[in-house]
Amino acid sequence: MMSTEVWVTARFVTKAGMVDEMKKHLRELVLAVRLEKGCLFDDCVQDSDDPHAFTFIEHWETMADFDAHVVGAPSKKWAAATGHMVAEPCVIRHFKSMWS
Repeated sequence: MMSTEVWVTARFVTKAGMVDEMKKHLRELVLAVRLEKGCLFDDCVQDSDDPHAFTFIEHWETMADFDAHVVGAPSKKWAAATGHMVAEPCVIRHFKSMWS
């Protein structure tokens, strides 16, 4: 039986001078997302070579769970609070485990 689980990365770049404020919002978002239905893993990492670049790494039970997350309250709250801080739009990629 094929797994319906999906891995997602979402990379974005923060404007100069906004990194510390963005980190505060990212921590709040990650803690909220970890409680969402279908979230198996959620974290946000900062690029070692470019401190303005961040990547969400997420693992969801289903694509429907991820889709619900994108339009959910925590994501909307984060986007509204940080939209002015983002220098480049998010690049979202979806992955399936090769072990499923």
